[in-house]
Amino acid sequence: MKVYSFHEGAFDSVTKSMEPVNVLASDGSIAGVITRGKIPGCEIAGTFQFTPETGPHTSIGVRRATIRSAFSRLFRPTYEVIHDGVADIFVDRLGENFLYFAVKGQLNGGAITAREDWDGSVVVTAQRKALGRFQPGSVLARTRVEIAEAVPGTAEFGLLILLPLIHSIYKDESDAVASLFG
Repeated sequence: MKVYSFHEGAFDSVTKSMEPVNVLASDGSIAGVITRGKIPGCEIAGTFQFTPETGPHTSIGVRRATIRSAFSRLFRPTYEVIHDGVADIFVDRLGENFLYFAVKGQLNGGAITAREDWDGSVVVTAQRKALGRFQPGSVLARTRVEIAEAVPGTAEFGLLILLPLIHSIYKDESDAVASLFG
């Protein structure tokens, strides 16, 4: 597995402005940059874009809630992933998402699942084959992303790099929901 890392800002997943974040390969070279993205119908503060050094960029965003979908947005958000002009939809795995980060969707026609493991890392699989794993960072620690076979410029690579930011939003929102009921 190849290892990449980045240090996200403390409030990147909750503010509308965001400084560019360099994604570094294990040898210290820059694999790409994460910036705030724009996807129509997605929350501004919940949309991110990964632009690799070569190849097309990947964007992911949390779909905006409407009056009809506000309850659903709170308990089962929908995410849109766009790579090279192709849009795919991901959703929280209902039931599992109340216990830990669990997302499923389609990417390039294949089923993708991301589930938080007992150690706090998140395992991402496609057709039961590991694509990679990420260990979320903190204010002091870098986010670490291990990628099995995907290379920069592919949809899978972009998804693996951006999922830690969606995980951060999930953690913030699940803590807020827990405080409402706790």
